Amino acid sequence: MSLPQLLQCIAEEAEPLVKKKNLMFTALVDPDVPMVLFGDPRRLSQVLTNFVSNAIKVPINPPPSRPPCVMCRFVTSKFTSLSSL
Repeated sequence: MSLPQLLQCIAEEAEPLVKKKNLMFTALVDPDVPMVLFGDPRRLSQVLTNFVSNAIKVPINPPPSRPPCVMCRFVTSKFTSLSSL
């Protein structure tokens, strides 16, 4: 599945609520995150939609010169096994 396409669909779904709350929506994808993902697109879409929905409920409050925004940032991270904690 294409991460950019998936994010575009989620942004389009969230657009009415973003506009209603007078917010700005931004999705940032770290260059290390693969643009093509393998897995269940429906499940990933559900998870990301929930993240976006929660972010819309509690937006970031920027300086007064900018509108509140909803920001989703995707980064990679190394997995640390529980046994090494």
